Amino acid sequence: MTLGGGTIGGGLFNMTRLIGPSQAKRMYLTGLPMTAAQALAMGLVDEVVAPEAVLPRALEMAAAFAAQAGPAQAAMKRLIDSGHALSEEEAGHAELEAWCASYATEDARSRLREFFRLGTTTGRTAA
Repeated sequence: MTLGGGTIGGGLFNMTRLIGPSQAKRMYLTGLPMTAAQALAMGLVDEVVAPEAVLPRALEMAAAFAAQAGPAQAAMKRLIDSGHALSEEEAGHAELEAWCASYATEDARSRLREFFRLGTTTGRTAA
C-alpha cells in the first residue's frame, strides 16, 4: 500500500542502487506486499530466518560485528556508506588513505601480533 507521498533522505536513490530500477519501481509504484523469499531473491534482505530465530540470529550477528569493531572497521563502514558517490579515482584514494591510517593504530598492531602468534602456534605461517 502506498500512502500517496514521496520519499526523502535519499531512500529512493539508495533503494534503486541496492535492488535496481525495475525492482525499485515495482516496490515503490505498486505498493504491493512481498514475501520474505522475494525480498531475499532481490537482495533487499541478507537472510531470512524463522520468527523464533530472529533474536538469537540478531544477537549472533551483533556479537560478530562487535568482535571485529575497531578503527579500521569504522573507516570501512564510512567508505561503504559514502563510496558509491565517489568516482573510481576518488574511491581508490579514499580507500588507500583509510588503509594507511588504519595501520598506524595500536589496534592494528595488536591484531597483527595476534595473527602472527596464532600462525606460529598452529604450525602454519601467514602469507
